Amino acid sequence: MTMIALLLAGTLLTAPEDKPAIPNYFDGNGATGQPVISECNLTSDDVNGQFKTCRYDCGKTLTIGAHVVCPFILQR
Repeated sequence: MTMIALLLAGTLLTAPEDKPAIPNYFDGNGATGQPVISECNLTSDDVNGQFKTCRYDCGKTLTIGAHVVCPFILQR
């Protein structure tokens, strides 16, 4: 039983330098080589009957239900 306790204590007390770093997926062209991810900002929203049209500064347009909030958009 003490052997298990010592093994658990050893794994919990290791220095952070010994553990791999968590990758930053929003870094863009970091170590992963992924394309840059940019945020699209909402420029306008128009309600037409039961539909709402959301327009973004990156050129995207979404048509959703009138009672729904325009979503947050990320694009590559």
